[in-house]
Amino acid sequence: MAGGNLFGRALSYVVNEFLVEGLANNRAFQRFAVKTNRTLESLSSKAKQVSEELSEQLKEARGQDDRSLFAAPLQAVKQRILVHQDDADSPILL
Repeated sequence: MAGGNLFGRALSYVVNEFLVEGLANNRAFQRFAVKTNRTLESLSSKAKQVSEELSEQLKEARGQDDRSLFAAPLQAVKQRILVHQDDADSPILL
């Protein structure tokens, strides 16, 4: 079996060398590679920008939600404290 494995590796090496050499010298493939690289770099930078914008929006939304989430209960607690402070006989309930 070792001989078959050696033959497979040699064949793979030869095919790989011809394929790489052929593509490296092919002008159409070079243009394709450059265009693809530029497109992927552009998409990557756009994705990073959108990710940063969404992250910022999420941070802003969380901040607003936290404030609005606790604003009404906090106001109710303040009102309850004020009501019970006026009544000296009643304990302050929160």
